[in-house]
Amino acid sequence: MKKAAGNKILKAVTILAFLCIAYLIYATSISMSKAIVANNNLKKFLDAQFHLDKILFDIQEIESNQRNYILTGEEKYQMAFSRGMNVVRKDTVYDEKLSLHEESFKRKYEDLVLLIAKKITSINFAIALKDSFGIDSATEYISIGAGKLLMDSVNSAMVKLKDETRDKLSEANVYRNNFIREAFVTFS
Repeated sequence: MKKAAGNKILKAVTILAFLCIAYLIYATSISMSKAIVANNNLKKFLDAQFHLDKILFDIQEIESNQRNYILTGEEKYQMAFSRGMNVVRKDTVYDEKLSLHEESFKRKYEDLVLLIAKKITSINFAIALKDSFGIDSATEYISIGAGKLLMDSVNSAMVKLKDETRDKLSEANVYRNNFIREAFVTFS
């Protein structure tokens, strides 16, 4: 009789232990799955930061090549400028790197792209002046400062987008760390 009761208790404890272990594994896998999703979001926000940095670098490179072409007239700068234009056109297309952001981000990004288009128009105009009327005309146009104002506007819009992305990156990092912590607490 005692042996039968002992076996029943042992079975019950074994089943209970198994259920506890199964629950811990389940809870940990849920937390880790959420952490993986949060980690993927984190990667997308990092990709967005890199994407914005690349666009800014490309625009600055275009501007530099434009200036060098106007000052020297060397074709290598005009060719580098043309290549840079193609890169910026490709890079400014709204894509999946930015898809985690809200609609307000997308509108700000579209505004940035319009500013970039205006800046590129200004750069093209300076080059056309140099090619048609000489360096003095181009430098006079540049000295007016319209291109600088446009570049300042591009930089300002870029900073706002990067700040927003940085905030989202920080939130995603906290979110991910909470799930990782939750997984460790579950097993502790």
